Amino acid sequence: MNETIDEHYRKNFNNLVKKLSYRAGTEWDAADAIHDAYERALKYFPSFNPDKSPFNLWFSRILSNALKDQYAKNMGRYNDLEFDEEIVDGTPCEHVPRKMKEEIEARIDNRKPHISEILTLYFVNGYTARDISRMVESSHVAVNQTIFRFREELRKDYK
Repeated sequence: MNETIDEHYRKNFNNLVKKLSYRAGTEWDAADAIHDAYERALKYFPSFNPDKSPFNLWFSRILSNALKDQYAKNMGRYNDLEFDEEIVDGTPCEHVPRKMKEEIEARIDNRKPHISEILTLYFVNGYTARDISRMVESSHVAVNQTIFRFREELRKDYK
């Protein structure tokens, strides 16, 4: 790995996740976008010219584009629904989108109405946490926590 990028990653990753989780919607989405940005930085590092702009400015442009791409990807939640594709007992997890969608929707329907509304808007309709907080007149933090808890529950069940 490139030393400049490696050092930047070690010093800034956790801080970037905290700063960008609001903008990305969740901490998971922020972390995904940041990882993508570092991968792009590695790929395009040969084009970096320190005489043109400092590293932080160059990287922030890459990060901004990664966040835009993450947002676009999340607009179609079920088309690109992915859970960690870790190998379990030597076999990759199976991905059955239709069945998974039905199971997730059933689990959402079993929640209290206000929680069900938030989860449906996020997982089914593809709204961002920020948009949902305005729609349901709830704090952004509360909406993010609801989404995060449900996502963690899904990750446990689908690993």
